[in-house]
Amino acid sequence: MTENRKKKVATVKTISKLIKNSAGLIVFEYQGLSASELESVRNDLKNHLANTMVFKNRFVKLAIDKAGFKELDSYLFGPNIFVFFDEEHKNATIKKIAEIEKKNKFVKIKAGIYEEKVVSDAEVRVIATLPTYEEALTILARSMLAPLQQVSLGLKMLVDEKHIKAE
Repeated sequence: MTENRKKKVATVKTISKLIKNSAGLIVFEYQGLSASELESVRNDLKNHLANTMVFKNRFVKLAIDKAGFKELDSYLFGPNIFVFFDEEHKNATIKKIAEIEKKNKFVKIKAGIYEEKVVSDAEVRVIATLPTYEEALTILARSMLAPLQQVSLGLKMLVDEKHIKAE
């Protein structure tokens, strides 16, 4: 095997490991971004503990075919960034990618792998609207406390009404 071929095989193995060890993957197009804008996007995602990489589409196709996500092949054309994320930060990362897409006309979400399924760009945008784990817990706690707050407010109003009548 030639040295060049060994490097290519190693790259495909690296991509396969990233796919296997991450909770998911988002593919987005970045054609038209300047180098500084691209660096800014990568830094934003790095702050959300996402691993952003640029690979040849052919190498990614080989790795995802091996991993069983052949449906993703049709999205792998043009200049793409591959964002790998862990389970703990998956929703926050997807929200950040959707936010970046809204801010920058050159960034276009193509597809991804989420919870062991290939998802389209529209599905990624829907996932971005879902609350994160912490937000969901906050919503749950707020909804559980609301009836208690209503009861306490009603009792306070009743006590205040009694005081007004007593005076």
